Amino acid sequence: MMLTQVGQAGFHQDMEKRAGVSLVVFTQVSCGACRALKAVLGRAPPSPVAHLLEVDALDAAALTAEYDVFHLPAMFVFVQGVFQGPLHARPDATALQHAMDRLLSQPPQDPP
Repeated sequence: MMLTQVGQAGFHQDMEKRAGVSLVVFTQVSCGACRALKAVLGRAPPSPVAHLLEVDALDAAALTAEYDVFHLPAMFVFVQGVFQGPLHARPDATALQHAMDRLLSQPPQDPP
């Protein structure tokens, strides 16, 4: 599965229209950890991700601030367009899957 680039213009309306689980990853071109995570996600996104989305943290500065992104990469999960919560895991397929399973087993969190 490939990452689809999304921007801040219309981000919330776009998320509301997405069915299933969306994983939004905030990245930056010069971020080595971001490249490592993107490589893992490209090979094995955690199940049941239907949409793998990338936000350039510099181009979408207002959205980056809204989600309190201070370290890159930063990941957030939406289910049926509703904010589920941040996803915290190292860039490893097994760690990402375990973190996704934990997050999806909990009730949705309030958006930042």
